[in-house]
Amino acid sequence: MARITKAEKERRVTEVARFLLQGVGRAQILQYASNNGWKLTDRAVDNYIADATEEIKAKADTDREYEIALAKERYEFLLTKNLAKHDYREARQVVKARAELLGIEMPKQVDVTSGGEKIEIAFAWKNANEDD
Repeated sequence: MARITKAEKERRVTEVARFLLQGVGRAQILQYASNNGWKLTDRAVDNYIADATEEIKAKADTDREYEIALAKERYEFLLTKNLAKHDYREARQVVKARAELLGIEMPKQVDVTSGGEKIEIAFAWKNANEDD
């Protein structure tokens, strides 16, 4: 059997990765490979699936600081554009989204009730001058 090129293998792995992302199962990938003349053993298809899984994992790895900085700069760009157009409603939404990204938005009110009834909390204050 003739060997395929490295480029062809990468194309196939990318195609298998796309199938995995679409929820296509192993049996369907085997069928696709067979129907498209890939002439692979079950084990070779399993290797493609493993390589495709690693490709997906590698793309999932993100540099959190970079992504936050990128999003922050995009918000700055959008804010500038919206202010230039005098679109204050959209500018306000951008400011709100940016604040949420950075974790500086106003705290959200949390309902601390139980079954609609308020929970009462009692505090005992002790005066430092009082005797025990």
